[in-house]
Amino acid sequence: MRLLPLILIALSLGLYANTLSHEFVWDDHYFIDENSKLEDPNFIRSAFTQDLWQNTDLNMKSGFYRPVPLFATYVVFRIAGEAPWAYHLMSVLLHGANGLLVFFFLKELTGRNAVAFYSSVIFIVHPLASETVNLIANWGDLFCALFVLLCLYLYVVFLKRRFFLHYLLSLLSLFLAFLSKENAMAAIALIVLTHYFFTAENQARAASKGWLVFLPYAALTALYVGLRSAIVGPLNALTNLENVRYVSVLPSFDMLSHVLTTAKILSLYLQMFFYPAHQSISHIMLPSANIFEFETFFAVFAVIALLALAIASSTTEKRWIGFALGFFFVTILPVSNLIPISNTIAERFMYLPMLALCYLSAEMFARALDLKGARSFRFTVALLLLLVAALGLKTFKRNGAWASDHTLFAGTTDSIGCAPIAHINLVAAYNRQRQWDKAAQEQFLYEQCKSAIKEEYRRMKDLRRALFFDS
Repeated sequence: MRLLPLILIALSLGLYANTLSHEFVWDDHYFIDENSKLEDPNFIRSAFTQDLWQNTDLNMKSGFYRPVPLFATYVVFRIAGEAPWAYHLMSVLLHGANGLLVFFFLKELTGRNAVAFYSSVIFIVHPLASETVNLIANWGDLFCALFVLLCLYLYVVFLKRRFFLHYLLSLLSLFLAFLSKENAMAAIALIVLTHYFFTAENQARAASKGWLVFLPYAALTALYVGLRSAIVGPLNALTNLENVRYVSVLPSFDMLSHVLTTAKILSLYLQMFFYPAHQSISHIMLPSANIFEFETFFAVFAVIALLALAIASSTTEKRWIGFALGFFFVTILPVSNLIPISNTIAERFMYLPMLALCYLSAEMFARALDLKGARSFRFTVALLLLLVAALGLKTFKRNGAWASDHTLFAGTTDSIGCAPIAHINLVAAYNRQRQWDKAAQEQFLYEQCKSAIKEEYRRMKDLRRALFFDS
């Protein structure tokens, strides 16, 4: 039992060891090696009182308030300067810590060491985590997951042991999660979900079943919303047809089209987890024109089926299915684009939601191992080891794509062709290297790519009007 946490830490360090030689990429430049504000002695104060991007030399408002990752960046900068390996090591350690918290949280919640261990192993090795671990500029995802998981773990410990200190520390962890990334606002729903699952499974040991226990979490959430609104306001950099930028989804045609497109996005995230074969920093998705498109129909069917399964299983002995699916939907909805956001599809958005799918997979493996018969047992163990090895190799290979701006962005354009996000970032990379001709060429390709996407959007809109007899 004592070796299991050490195995998880060693697994994380070994799997991401190749990232320690990587350069800064993408937005890392704006936050670290091209950020003169890190030299400002008032940086920590401004990190807590200003918009995220106002703490860079770009000095622009984005509607993001994330002082914890900014504070961590400042601390590492003071210790190691602009040495990329130090920041990448911090990312690997944070990922390992999150893997440990997955283990301890599920161990306390379910009382099943094997399930908790399988879940944390899949979480650590899954290639969907690669973008989150490699992109230092998005430490917010790592810190948000860290403090949300710590909040949930301490809450379950409080339910079991009745120590009020655990409850207070859980509230503190939630507040730190809020200061890490906006997604943490889903945590209050996770608290309710965890409470229901635990008390249903452990009636005799549950310390508290009253709803009053949720009020401080709700009050803290309201306090954060007010604080965030006062500091950064309601800004959100939405995409429109004239401002394609380099995000993934153009505006939907109407409310129905928007809901159908959201279902497609949720389906894509599920596909990313169960079949992570085609990873990319650029997932282009045009809005749904109607429900009878095969991709849209399949997505809507899958989402409705999973929601029905979550509800149906929540009151039976299979409530672990309801808990896992509920956890997934609660954590993925804030980034599902149901409420429009600036970056509509990104693999890092799955960092916390994939915990639920890791738990679901681990439960199925554990229950398969409980089957009688040596042959069944050996087959299941072999399948689990094969899965972990395959995911680990995929992650290790995917890490290589993040070695530099060129490997990341040129590799993206080589694999999928039209990728505005890659072309525009290659423009910036070549400008840094003073390769003006290559930068101009990438700018031309960026404009061409945007025009092609806009044209396809207009074609689909015209087709939709013809189908529905719009004037």
